[in-house]
Amino acid sequence: TSEYFENSICDYFLSWGWKNSAQPNVIPFYSTKLELATNKYRLKKPKNLSIVLMGLPNYSYILESMPQGPQVLQYLRDQITFLDLINENIKSEIRFRFPAHQYQDFFFQYLKNFYNKNQFENRKSPTNIYRYLRNTKIAVATYNATFFLEALALNIPSVMYLNSRFWEIRKSATDLKLELLDNKLLFEDPKDASDHINQIWYNHLDWWNSFDVIKARNTFKLYYANSSTDNFSKWKNWLKKIDDFTDLQQ
Repeated sequence: TSEYFENSICDYFLSWGWKNSAQPNVIPFYSTKLELATNKYRLKKPKNLSIVLMGLPNYSYILESMPQGPQVLQYLRDQITFLDLINENIKSEIRFRFPAHQYQDFFFQYLKNFYNKNQFENRKSPTNIYRYLRNTKIAVATYNATFFLEALALNIPSVMYLNSRFWEIRKSATDLKLELLDNKLLFEDPKDASDHINQIWYNHLDWWNSFDVIKARNTFKLYYANSSTDNFSKWKNWLKKIDDFTDLQQ
């Protein structure tokens, strides 16, 4: 994968918290991107079910743990299954965010047959992700990427559903994955994800703020979405340490 390649050509690989004993050059660090996460746009009583969808070409183009080529059709089928099972009274609160490019444009056109046009973000000029999340009651990630981490960083109730046939994970993350599954932050079946949202829609904070869910998401964030309010000092101290180490080698 691209991660293994990047790791193989660098002296230091700064992660967002995780480490790997087999790769000593991986340094658990902080996410400078998530440091930018801000709640300043958030409304006091958000009401949307915000769903971010992925756009993939119908052919393989990258070595990643994600749907490749014809597998993309199953990803789209999973979205339809999820949406079909969401309660009717919730569907009007859905807000879609599609990628700006035209991959799976037919799927975008398909959904427009069932949802109001104001439920779709403008693809040609998408808003800042934090503005998009301003009225989000529950965020739904349909693929393994930064959106789920950004929502967690903002303390927005979030779920993610991934078909395990296509979204493989590293072995070291197995225990964390099981903890997310047990606490209904992660699902492998879109039916289970929609059932969960239907059940918690009117008392979602009871679930989100329960002891076990807080523990699960905080543990996950420590390894994969670690952030700091003082990244400048973190960078300064780390670079000074590297500089001192380089001086010793000379």
